[in-house]
Amino acid sequence: MAPRPDTDAETAARICAGIGLRHEIIEQTDDRYGDERRKNLLTGYFADEHVQTMPIVRWLRDHDIEVTWDGIAGDIFSCGVYDSEEFVSAFQGNDLRPFVENELGEEGYLASMLKPEALRRWPRAVAEERLMRELARYRDLPNPVAPYFFLNRVRRKLALSPFGMLNQGTHVLCPYLDHDLFDSLINLPLAYFRGRQFHSEAIDAFYPELPHLPYTSVHEGFVPERRDRIMRFALAFGRTAMGGDARVPGWRPSVHRRQLLARLTKAALSSEYGTRMPLMFSRLVVLTDLEAAIEGGSPL
Repeated sequence: MAPRPDTDAETAARICAGIGLRHEIIEQTDDRYGDERRKNLLTGYFADEHVQTMPIVRWLRDHDIEVTWDGIAGDIFSCGVYDSEEFVSAFQGNDLRPFVENELGEEGYLASMLKPEALRRWPRAVAEERLMRELARYRDLPNPVAPYFFLNRVRRKLALSPFGMLNQGTHVLCPYLDHDLFDSLINLPLAYFRGRQFHSEAIDAFYPELPHLPYTSVHEGFVPERRDRIMRFALAFGRTAMGGDARVPGWRPSVHRRQLLARLTKAALSSEYGTRMPLMFSRLVVLTDLEAAIEGGSPL
């Protein structure tokens, strides 16, 4: 991910110090675009996230790590990160449209960056209809939010990190997916998770030697990315998205070159915009890679 100020590293350091574990920070790569493309291949072009995991994939391989841990689904089942009265009310009400709009978000730059034929091929209305149909399945559950996010966001997207990337020669253990724990947590009512203290209190009870920590990161300010990394991403992505792929003769991506060039130029001039550029363009990178694969391009 783009550099961002949070307290993840500090909290992890305190936890490791409290239970006698070594804490090591793994730096992101200089070749963000190359990692995006390698991530797309490992995840089958199903995710615009997880590029930040690529340095960990290499670290596990280089250190011959046989077993590792992943806390997938812990934020949903024990922290209630998505649980809110607003979400529950949307599920239990008669109109799911506001929730659908919130889930899909705004179109952002996609409407202007994609060519008309691409927008006709992937209309928003299709996504809205499928999401409405999926949401209706959870309406009658005591706490519909947790199973909805687990069976969709976690299972379809987040699981690609431990089970598509980190498991390249390493066995990944996922404690929150233990059958007994899963069955217990998924049936708890929303009231257990108000204030998001259930997760922290459980850890404090099991590890009394640890300092009581706020396990939710704080995000403040802005940390700029290095200029050479910004330029490397912009140039590499620009060559592919504007000039096609040499491995696929005659193919051109579904991206407006003029619109893309304007944004890549802005990234070169603005440190803040350039820092956010890889994250903003991750969907376009997945799209262009998927198009090239469909057209017959060999992977990487």
